[in-house]
Amino acid sequence: VLQSSDNYIFEVAKIVNIEVRQVSLDPNNNWSFQPEDIERLIDDKTKLIYFNNPEGCFSKNYQEEELQKLVEISEKKKVILVSDECYFGIVASNQKFTSLSKYADQLPFIVIGSVSKTYHAEGLKVGFIAFYDYQDCLKQIKEGFSTLSQMTLHPASYAQFSIPEIIKQVPLTDILKQTLQIIEENYIQLKEGLQKTKYIEVLPYEAGFNICLRYPLNQKDLSVSYTHLTLPTIYSVQISVVAVSLKKKKS
Repeated sequence: VLQSSDNYIFEVAKIVNIEVRQVSLDPNNNWSFQPEDIERLIDDKTKLIYFNNPEGCFSKNYQEEELQKLVEISEKKKVILVSDECYFGIVASNQKFTSLSKYADQLPFIVIGSVSKTYHAEGLKVGFIAFYDYQDCLKQIKEGFSTLSQMTLHPASYAQFSIPEIIKQVPLTDILKQTLQIIEENYIQLKEGLQKTKYIEVLPYEAGFNICLRYPLNQKDLSVSYTHLTLPTIYSVQISVVAVSLKKKKS
């Protein structure tokens, strides 16, 4: 799992008794990864490599060369790639989003999507799992997902009937474009407000609904921590006072 911090994946894995090995992203190098770090954690029991594209919590947009490296590792180690693309296309105007689906002709993999997050439709809880598997290598996994999906006895019928009508009246591309514009405007306002504080550094916004903060700044006797704030997508915001708790390094 390529993650900047622990998330729900680790909790779910514990429940079903699955071992998760974390590949930490480097905060000092645009949350990048080293291919050798991934390969070192792979053994004959490793089943898949999971990552968020984009990485929402710390606003990272995977570049094409990074995706190509993951594809090469997948081919070399015969491990399935799983790309969670619930923030599909939600990137800054100076960024280019690339889906793993671009490499569909090279190897089998799985892509996870979310209408709820991609198009800011909270409450509908509509998502999907796409299998790019032209050689039918993932047959057993697809059968398992199919069996699991059939266990849902109470689908959200209001969502099934309302979404097609919503799409007809308001094109999803227009919704996404408007959302991205609001996110970037709010990022600028938040950055201007937060940078007035003494110990906070606002990292560049690349993707998702969050901005990443690094603190403290220029304080050698204090440990460096990272956190994130969710960017509002409807209303503009103003920051006047921000309180941050700092802890001294243990001797």
